Amino acid sequence: MEHWESALHEGKAAAAAIIGAPAPTRPVSRFWSDRYGWHLEVVGEFRGEVVLRGELGGESFAAFALVDGRCVGAVAVNRPVEMKAARRLIERGLPVHAAASPTSRSTCGRW
Repeated sequence: MEHWESALHEGKAAAAAIIGAPAPTRPVSRFWSDRYGWHLEVVGEFRGEVVLRGELGGESFAAFALVDGRCVGAVAVNRPVEMKAARRLIERGLPVHAAASPTSRSTCGRW
Protein backbone atom coordinates (compact mmCIF):
# COMPACT_ATOMS: atom_id res chain seq x y z
CA MET A 1 0.00 0.00 0.00
CA GLU A 2 1.44 3.35 -0.97
CA HIS A 3 1.61 5.33 2.26
CA TRP A 4 4.45 6.87 4.25
CA GLU A 5 4.08 4.22 6.94
CA SER A 6 4.76 1.47 4.38
CA ALA A 7 7.90 3.29 3.28
CA LEU A 8 9.08 3.39 6.90
CA HIS A 9 8.76 -0.40 7.18
CA GLU A 10 10.44 -0.99 3.81
CA GLY A 11 13.50 0.87 5.08
CA LYS A 12 13.70 -1.38 8.13
CA ALA A 13 13.41 -4.49 5.95
CA ALA A 14 16.14 -3.22 3.60
CA ALA A 15 18.47 -2.46 6.53
CA ALA A 16 17.92 -5.95 7.95
CA ALA A 17 18.71 -7.52 4.57
CA ILE A 18 21.91 -5.47 4.20
CA ILE A 19 23.28 -6.56 7.57
CA GLY A 20 22.03 -10.15 7.25
CA ALA A 21 19.51 -9.89 10.08
CA PRO A 22 16.12 -11.60 9.98
CA ALA A 23 13.42 -9.58 8.24
CA PRO A 24 11.24 -7.68 10.73
CA THR A 25 7.61 -8.67 11.08
CA ARG A 26 5.52 -6.55 8.73
CA PRO A 27 2.59 -4.82 10.39
CA VAL A 28 -0.82 -4.85 8.76
CA SER A 29 -0.94 -2.27 5.96
CA ARG A 30 -3.09 0.77 6.60
CA PHE A 31 -3.70 4.34 5.59
CA TRP A 32 -5.96 7.18 6.61
CA SER A 33 -7.02 10.59 5.43
CA ASP A 34 -8.81 13.54 7.00
CA ARG A 35 -10.67 15.69 4.50
CA TYR A 36 -13.51 18.19 4.88
CA GLY A 37 -14.55 16.91 8.31
CA TRP A 38 -14.46 13.22 7.30
CA HIS A 39 -11.97 10.68 8.68
CA LEU A 40 -11.35 7.71 6.36
CA GLU A 41 -9.30 4.68 7.41
CA VAL A 42 -8.39 1.48 5.57
CA VAL A 43 -6.55 -1.48 7.07
CA GLY A 44 -5.52 -4.85 5.61
CA GLU A 45 -6.96 -6.37 2.44
CA PHE A 46 -10.57 -5.93 1.41
CA ARG A 47 -11.74 -9.31 0.08
CA GLY A 48 -14.12 -12.05 1.14
CA GLU A 49 -17.43 -11.65 2.98
CA VAL A 50 -18.45 -8.05 3.69
CA VAL A 51 -19.74 -7.19 7.15
CA LEU A 52 -21.28 -3.74 7.56
CA ARG A 53 -21.83 -1.62 10.66
CA GLY A 54 -23.81 1.56 10.17
CA GLU A 55 -25.36 2.79 6.95
CA LEU A 56 -23.10 2.64 3.91
CA GLY A 57 -22.72 6.20 2.65
CA GLY A 58 -23.85 7.67 5.96
CA GLU A 59 -21.81 9.99 8.16
CA SER A 60 -20.34 7.05 10.08
CA PHE A 61 -19.96 3.45 8.94
CA ALA A 62 -17.48 0.59 8.87
CA ALA A 63 -17.18 -2.39 6.54
CA PHE A 64 -15.12 -5.43 7.48
CA ALA A 65 -13.76 -8.14 5.19
CA LEU A 66 -13.89 -11.70 6.53
CA VAL A 67 -12.21 -14.78 5.10
CA ASP A 68 -12.70 -18.15 6.79
CA GLY A 69 -14.13 -16.49 9.90
CA ARG A 70 -11.24 -14.08 10.36
CA CYS A 71 -11.07 -10.35 9.68
CA VAL A 72 -8.56 -9.60 6.90
CA GLY A 73 -9.45 -5.96 6.21
CA ALA A 74 -11.66 -3.03 7.08
CA VAL A 75 -12.63 0.40 5.81
CA ALA A 76 -14.41 3.03 7.87
CA VAL A 77 -15.59 6.61 7.84
CA ASN A 78 -15.56 8.41 11.21
CA ARG A 79 -15.13 5.20 13.28
CA PRO A 80 -11.55 5.21 14.61
CA VAL A 81 -12.27 2.96 17.61
CA GLU A 82 -13.62 0.18 15.40
CA MET A 83 -10.59 0.49 13.13
CA LYS A 84 -8.21 0.03 16.06
CA ALA A 85 -10.12 -3.12 16.99
CA ALA A 86 -10.07 -4.38 13.39
CA ARG A 87 -6.31 -3.90 13.17
CA ARG A 88 -5.80 -5.92 16.36
CA LEU A 89 -8.10 -8.68 15.04
CA ILE A 90 -6.17 -8.85 11.78
CA GLU A 91 -2.75 -8.83 13.47
CA ARG A 92 -3.73 -11.56 15.93
CA GLY A 93 -5.72 -13.68 13.46
CA LEU A 94 -8.59 -14.02 15.92
CA PRO A 95 -11.86 -15.63 14.76
CA VAL A 96 -14.94 -13.41 14.51
CA HIS A 97 -18.64 -14.13 14.11
CA ALA A 98 -20.85 -12.56 11.46
CA ALA A 99 -24.62 -12.91 11.92
CA ALA A 100 -27.37 -12.14 9.38
CA SER A 101 -28.99 -8.69 9.53
CA PRO A 102 -32.13 -7.39 7.84
CA THR A 103 -30.49 -3.99 7.16
CA SER A 104 -27.32 -5.12 5.41
CA ARG A 105 -25.67 -8.12 3.81
CA SER A 106 -24.43 -9.11 7.24
CA THR A 107 -23.50 -7.56 10.53
CA CYS A 108 -20.85 -8.29 13.11
CA GLY A 109 -21.62 -10.07 16.33
CA ARG A 110 -19.70 -9.07 19.44
CA TRP A 111 -15.96 -9.26 18.84
